[in-house]
Formats: sequence, C-alpha cells, structure tokens
Amino acid sequence: MRFETVEQHNKEINKRGFVGYEGKLVITFRDRKKVTFTIHYGEYGQRSQDPHFSTSAQEFNRNRTDYDSCGQAQQSLLKNKDLKTFFEKWDKFHLSKLNFKQYDELIKDIDNLKQTIPYIESDNFTDIVQFDRQYS
Repeated sequence: MRFETVEQHNKEINKRGFVGYEGKLVITFRDRKKVTFTIHYGEYGQRSQDPHFSTSAQEFNRNRTDYDSCGQAQQSLLKNKDLKTFFEKWDKFHLSKLNFKQYDELIKDIDNLKQTIPYIESDNFTDIVQFDRQYS
C-alpha cells in the first residue's frame, strides 16, 4: 500500500499496533578506538516501506578515511560487554517493526547504554570520525 504522506503511513502503522516514523532514532556508540555500533529505528525510505529496527558495527581504517569492516559485523567487532549484550538481545528484531512495548524497552536499554558508553546521535560518517577522534 502506498501512502501520500508520512502522517498517513504513521496512522496506519500505529493502528496495527506498531511504532511508526514518529519513533525515528539513530545513535552511534563507541565500542573502542575506531570501532562503533549504530542503532536505527524508523529510517524513512519509500512511502510503502514500514519503519524497522536495525543495528550495525563499523571499524575505521588506519586513517579513518573509510571503513575496514562494516555492516552486519557485530559478532566479530563488538568487544564492549554491554554493547554485545544489547546486540544479542535485540538482534532477533533486526529489520522488524517494533510494537509499543518493545519500543519502550528498546529506549530503556539505549538509555542504560548512554549512562556509561560514549555516543553521538548521528550515523553521518564525518560526525562519527570526529566523535571517535575526540575519544582517541
């Protein structure tokens, strides 16, 4: 089904019991030097595409001009125990819509990570490079 506006799409998604694009979030945590972990929900693509949850891990090359490894590399890249635990818990929801209860739990888990792990609310490459350098 194709919608004319994001608002129409959100209304339909919410009616089905799921969090729509109003729940959009992007946050990148620093696992360690040159390794980051990004969480997304509600990235807007096509008007016919429902929002979804996803995570990815990235490792910069030596000069931070590109990634040596990225995407679904969480198992091999993540060393931080809390990030790894988060990933293991939430991986089963990868590319899925979240209902309101799941979304609330996701936000609580993210808030817990924010207490102890450096983060930036962006997935922009340049922003993440500057963020990582800040902690190196």
